[in-house]
Amino acid sequence: MRILCSARVWSTLACARSRRLLSRNPVQAYNTRAFHDSLPALLRVDPHRRSLQDPIFKDTIFALATPPGKAGVAVIRISGPAVQDVWRLMISSPNKEGLTQNQSEKLPQPRQMVLRDIKVPSLNGDGEIIDQGLVVYFAAPKSFTTEPLLEIHTHSSTAVISKVLSSLAQINGCRPAERGEFTKTAFMAGRMDLTEVEGLKDLIDAETEGQRKLARGLAGGDHRIRYEALRTDIIHAMAIAEALIDFGEDDNIGDEVFEQARDKAKELCRVMEGHLNDSRRGELMRSGVKISIFGPPNAGKSSLLNHLSQRDAAIVSPIAGTTRDIVSVALDLDGIKVILSDTAGLRVTEDQIESKGIAKAEAEVVLSDIRILVLSLPVFAYPWTQPQEYLRPVIDLVDPERTIVLFNQSDLLPSSFSIPARVPSASDPALTSISVSTEISCTPKALAERIVHEFLPRGTKIWVGSLEEKDDGLERFLTDGLGKSVKMMFETGQGGSGEESPLITHQRHRHHLQKSLHHLQSFLAEPPSNIILATEYLRLAAREIGKVSGREIGLEDVLDRLFGEFCIGK
Repeated sequence: MRILCSARVWSTLACARSRRLLSRNPVQAYNTRAFHDSLPALLRVDPHRRSLQDPIFKDTIFALATPPGKAGVAVIRISGPAVQDVWRLMISSPNKEGLTQNQSEKLPQPRQMVLRDIKVPSLNGDGEIIDQGLVVYFAAPKSFTTEPLLEIHTHSSTAVISKVLSSLAQINGCRPAERGEFTKTAFMAGRMDLTEVEGLKDLIDAETEGQRKLARGLAGGDHRIRYEALRTDIIHAMAIAEALIDFGEDDNIGDEVFEQARDKAKELCRVMEGHLNDSRRGELMRSGVKISIFGPPNAGKSSLLNHLSQRDAAIVSPIAGTTRDIVSVALDLDGIKVILSDTAGLRVTEDQIESKGIAKAEAEVVLSDIRILVLSLPVFAYPWTQPQEYLRPVIDLVDPERTIVLFNQSDLLPSSFSIPARVPSASDPALTSISVSTEISCTPKALAERIVHEFLPRGTKIWVGSLEEKDDGLERFLTDGLGKSVKMMFETGQGGSGEESPLITHQRHRHHLQKSLHHLQSFLAEPPSNIILATEYLRLAAREIGKVSGREIGLEDVLDRLFGEFCIGK
């Protein structure tokens, strides 16, 4: 049975016809003339002012605000005009408090926790007690949604939560909330803008300290202020251009006024280009830095993945080709989220299944932000017969800007040993076989440097260590090699942003900022004679920035700027 949302309102619907219309389809009935004609004069609404946002027709939404499952406390949130009916029908005072019936039906003081019985809804108040918990009321508009809001804190068990939610569904006008509907209600009411909504979502999803800090600034309005500053500067330039259109002929406002707008637009272009050339720091901080481990078989790639993840995430075997698919783990590296992927060993093979794994590995490496090439150092020590064949499958994937090389298994070599002295052949100095001459003394570090000099691109960063021994070389690779490579991607001071966090944190932000920059550049390309078209480009640029925060540009913005900063004298 559905319990009426407000008996007082329903009792005023004097005509049975209006009851029938409303019960069939409330939304359709509300927009029909027959329904409004059947209402008493007190409830009739001007047809030009009818809105589904009117309290008596707006849904009250409810949802579980905490993760489902067994826990100490579950929080169920209810928002909307029927909050008082929920309180009256489902919440009652424990007998020990000695409150009268009238007192117990009144909503408590806002923002004060009270101990109450949560019951199955009943008009006469004799419903079954579901649980006893704390209830807090937030009065409109000082709530998250700006509507009357109630939070019920119960014991978190499947049975209790299910019974409370099903009981709420029995109250007329109450329905389960859709995904994100509480936040959407807050946004529609002006409680937050789109960047703050995105920040709230990112804060909930944050896994690392860096993500938390970035999301907190976004949810706290820091980015809204910065975007609004850009938008305000564009409107300022547009106000100058509007003044030239409206008053240029009467007041002899010359080209120097137009130049002021151009100077403002040039500065805005410089700032926007700086934000756009930020190496995607904000997006990477949110989604995580993609790091791929690649190299020939049996070099220690899976062992490195297991060492970094501190668990056996990948199978380690001396059999070449053990890893055939991509194995990925998410890690927190000094507050930065990284997605570390182990790939199949790269070599020439006729095995069709292994070939597919190698193709996937190459594609993964190409898309990664940082590449770790793991090589077995003893392979190059002796005999030096085919180093070029060992490196041929991987050398095209070595990008000195994004690749760090770990020469593994250095513990299998002595501290000093002899190798043949070799020089690259003239026909193919990168990868062809090398003539043998006299032997020279060498160390593991010197051998690694020689390999880079003779086979790998210049500027490639190398480290020598042992995953088996976990020596100092491996620790230096993790801290000075991998750690610094990740941190360099998030160094402040890029893009003219100083010590501020990156402005762009979502692809949507980048899209609108790029379009705004394009409109500003179009404005700069127009001569003063096309002032009307040029001004329209400024309007479009401001609108794109407004779309980031969900705010559209209006005439009032231009008028306020125009009359606030220009003394036209008329």
